[in-house]
Amino acid sequence: MKHKFLKIMTLVFCMALFLTGCATVSDVFDQNGKEIYFDDPVYFQGQVAKIGDYLYYANAYVDVTSEGFNYEENAKVAYLNRINLSDIKFADDVLDVNYDHSSPLGIEKVNGDKLVGYQNQQMYAYGSYLYFTSANIHKTEDMLNEYEKVSLFRVKFNGDGLEEIGTFGNDENSTITLQKGSDGKCYFVVVAPSENGSEKELEAGENEKVYDIFSIEVGNSVGGQKVLVEDVLSAAVADQTSTVKDVVYTFAPEDENLVSAISSVDFATGELTVHDRGGQQEITLIDRIGDDVFYSYKNEVYFKNVKTAGTFSASNGQRFYSAPSISELEKVGNGYIFKGTSALIY
Repeated sequence: MKHKFLKIMTLVFCMALFLTGCATVSDVFDQNGKEIYFDDPVYFQGQVAKIGDYLYYANAYVDVTSEGFNYEENAKVAYLNRINLSDIKFADDVLDVNYDHSSPLGIEKVNGDKLVGYQNQQMYAYGSYLYFTSANIHKTEDMLNEYEKVSLFRVKFNGDGLEEIGTFGNDENSTITLQKGSDGKCYFVVVAPSENGSEKELEAGENEKVYDIFSIEVGNSVGGQKVLVEDVLSAAVADQTSTVKDVVYTFAPEDENLVSAISSVDFATGELTVHDRGGQQEITLIDRIGDDVFYSYKNEVYFKNVKTAGTFSASNGQRFYSAPSISELEKVGNGYIFKGTSALIY
């Protein structure tokens, strides 16, 4: 009888652990006492995310490219923290002269397993989850580290349910965005260097890198990673303000006498649309804001609305700026701000 009682109590204890999970901090509630839930995806960019009254942030910043970088040691300081912004307090003995350099009380460690707070750090929120990037720790077949790759994770706001979503190559042209698709569901859309792109790069041209486009559906559960398109030369991904939820991309056409064929792919359905089967002039997609795609053509920057018929050229697009390219384009009021080739801001 005694042993039977112990077995029952053990079972009850295990069930309690299963139901409560392994939360490290408390849930986050709004002013009405309801748990915070994001109906629409939010991209916070960079190192911090604001969830209700809480600021989620990296406890430190590290450089994964530095000589002698050690993931385990750096993860001990550059982990995911949070603090309640509505009730920030400091120790009573903090002097005014040291106030700006003092840590507030009530800091909570959300997750100490994964390194956050580095040069490729991004944070997003959707549903009851915080999504964040971390340095890849999957080794090559030769047991070498590839910290330049980016791993994408999600964790509940209370620190429960840590889950890896995918790992991708990364360079200055890579993008990871989170947004709703044409079907109303939410997707991560990733443009990353192709793992097997060397042959295609040679076909595309000397020093021309190729990329793959992926999608991953997220929600209450995480869907499988889908390869939408392979071997693209440049891409312009829809943003939160776009009505057409797709990725416009350029690629090398089969006809060797032509360059810069242009198509688009709906990242929810995978449906392809052909915009231009190729021409004599090279076109490089630069950026996208809403449904306007900015591109380089004949050493000039143009933009064209994706809902407007016609190819991406000088005749069908609108001239935007006289330079081979621009960067860091953002919408500001009724205009735009961007960086020119001379590093000046316009």
